[in-house]
Amino acid sequence: MATNDQRPAAKASPERSSLDSGPRFRLLVERSSDVFYRIRLTPEPVLEYVSPASQAVTGYSPAELLDDPTLWQELVHPDDRALIPDGAFIAAATADELEAPVVLRWVRRDGSVRSTEHRSAAIFAEDGALIALEGVARDVTARITGEEHVRAADARLRDLLSGIDLGALVLDRSGRVEFINDFLLGLLGRSRDELVGQDWIDFAIPEDERAALRETFAAALASGAGAGQREDGIVARSGEGRRLLWTSVIQHDTDGRVVGLAGIAHDVTEARRIAAEHARLAAAIEQSAESVIITDPATRILYVNRAFERLSGYVSSEVVGHTPRILDSGVQSKAYYDAMGAALAHGVAWRADVVYRRKDGSHYRVSSVTSPIWAVDGSITGYVDVGRDVSHERELESQTAQLVRERALITDTLRRLPSAGNPEATAELFCRQVASLSDIVVASVLGFESDGAASPLAFVVPGSPDAGLRRFTVERSRYLHGRSAAGPWVSEWIDDPTHPYADIIRNLGVRAFAYAPIQSQGALHGLLAIASSKPDGVARLSEQLGALVDFADLAGALLGRQLADRGVARRMHTDLEGVIEKRAFAPVFQPIVDLRNGLTIAYEALTRFADGAAPDRRFGDAAAIGLERELELATLEAAIGAARRGISRSKFVHLNVSPELVLPGTGLGELLRDVPHRLVLEITEHAIVRDYAAFRTGIAGLGRPVRLAVDDAGAGFSSLRHILELEPAFVKLDISLIRGIDRDPAKQALVAGMRHFARTTNCRLIAEGVESEAEAQTLAQLDVRLVQGYLFGRPAPLSPRSTQGREGSGP
Repeated sequence: MATNDQRPAAKASPERSSLDSGPRFRLLVERSSDVFYRIRLTPEPVLEYVSPASQAVTGYSPAELLDDPTLWQELVHPDDRALIPDGAFIAAATADELEAPVVLRWVRRDGSVRSTEHRSAAIFAEDGALIALEGVARDVTARITGEEHVRAADARLRDLLSGIDLGALVLDRSGRVEFINDFLLGLLGRSRDELVGQDWIDFAIPEDERAALRETFAAALASGAGAGQREDGIVARSGEGRRLLWTSVIQHDTDGRVVGLAGIAHDVTEARRIAAEHARLAAAIEQSAESVIITDPATRILYVNRAFERLSGYVSSEVVGHTPRILDSGVQSKAYYDAMGAALAHGVAWRADVVYRRKDGSHYRVSSVTSPIWAVDGSITGYVDVGRDVSHERELESQTAQLVRERALITDTLRRLPSAGNPEATAELFCRQVASLSDIVVASVLGFESDGAASPLAFVVPGSPDAGLRRFTVERSRYLHGRSAAGPWVSEWIDDPTHPYADIIRNLGVRAFAYAPIQSQGALHGLLAIASSKPDGVARLSEQLGALVDFADLAGALLGRQLADRGVARRMHTDLEGVIEKRAFAPVFQPIVDLRNGLTIAYEALTRFADGAAPDRRFGDAAAIGLERELELATLEAAIGAARRGISRSKFVHLNVSPELVLPGTGLGELLRDVPHRLVLEITEHAIVRDYAAFRTGIAGLGRPVRLAVDDAGAGFSSLRHILELEPAFVKLDISLIRGIDRDPAKQALVAGMRHFARTTNCRLIAEGVESEAEAQTLAQLDVRLVQGYLFGRPAPLSPRSTQGREGSGP
């Protein structure tokens, strides 16, 4: 049944064909599952013989095939008919073409398709003329189908590997690239054309690693057992080196022969860098001259360094699992530990001189800083205490009374710290407490804004009336902000007429100032300052700098979040003002369609922002900072302008408005008064209407007729009460009720109930989020006639094309 026959060297008589080779051969042919056939080629191709196996392939018996001389040609798949016997084809065919097997597809009686592989032989007359073909066809449908499935699976796998955030690579036996995915190409800074067909090791591997990798690659191919895991370097086009952790497997063909290697790679460059940094940090801590204790959140000791062992007399194994109370000397009071616990619980580092007890019972004194260890999510995962041995120094000092007084003041302040209030009130309380320190004549808290500007939050002179809040010059703000990054400091006061409080400072006779940065979670938020009028003010303030730093840390714990939120709000306000001023947004419109006739009867106006911000988040931000009305009016104005130019006046235009915008005095009435379209104002069910009577008054005062629609019904704030109070013309069913409604009897029942409610209250339902024909059909069966969703059109800018087509004039 195929034409790929080889012309023999000697002529064969048709009377001596292979199909006439005797009864035994005939019996073999009749019982074989392969199809044997003979086609006479002159004067035209005619099937002269076909074995019984042909019925399994074609669905027709041999008799049926022989009775209709052209039937067998009609059963050949249309795309394969060029391969069936043809005199011109046979004359033009080369010996090589006739030798190769041919695969033909057959359309069976029942319409299914089978594939057969044909091997044919040419039959010649005594004069050398080609008069017939004899051949055998084997059903290879299963093989062909399997190969197609394998190719499809391979294509799907390669598509998957192209999109993952892991490197994927396939090499042939010679190490040349057969496949490489986008992630790995991105690491290398190369294109696929540059790499496919190239020797991977020569092209991508650092020179000093190539020999070892070639040896590993050759051994893996030789064993056929896979290469397991291995870490290698690669070199990008830029010259940057990266480290990849490979998991590799040997690839085999269907006969089990090794054909190459495939691997998946994790980029471990950053992990290795972090591990190296950790190793360096660990080495530095271990070799530090200062004692280091690391605990878990319950203050159980996890680690101590060698300096701790030298100071305390304990070895690591004796203290790990215990709390630092194992070092308690009894010198510190319960109030001290209460204050320390309160500060650390607020995330404030605790600085103090502490007397500890050694293993032998003797005491030693350290200057200790205990700090929280923060996790990425903002939680405290433990504490680290760094202590410097100051025993000898403190023996030479007589400051015990002052230390006790300052620590008592810290304890008292901790008890009085406010849990709420604005930054100014909190700063005032701090300054009143700090000003009670001896020799202090001024206490002040400054807040830094995002641009570095310094604004006083409190300025307190003990025993004097409130001096008010005055802004600093740009130059002094920059100086204080930059200097704060270096930590606390003390400086002599030099008279500066530009200082906002210069007159007060001059009258107090201030000689020196001490400053401590106010920080929270690593961010600089402000500055705590105190002043002394004593002749030795620099020395006195230097002695009190530790206490000042403690107060600044406490201020950071309470003021940090408030100042950060204020900064965020200011930046957000500036950004939104820019959006409104520059009109950095555009209206888009989504059609609302009548299922009964497929006509578009309305368009809902929506807003898309130029920076890609989500509309609900952008409008939520505007509401949070008091710009909701300005943003709503600006976007509504843009939508109305676009509707005038691109939407027929016969259509309804749906506009989304907040309940507050409907109230008198917002400017909505003036904006809507001359709009030629029939308008529907959509009020989301998520929004709170605080006064329904005032809302209805606002609607009546708009100066033109409008209809109301309750949006997102079934997912909002007050459910049916919202609908009953507003008496809308339309109720829009939320996408959460519509998605998958064709498979959810409960949703169908709920929508059917809403349909009954709509009939009773004389309003109409609009189904939102319709994305499939099945959902649309189900809604039609439930008599929900108006629909909106991706199935009928996505939100898009208006154009002459966007409003053409089948449209209606409204419900």
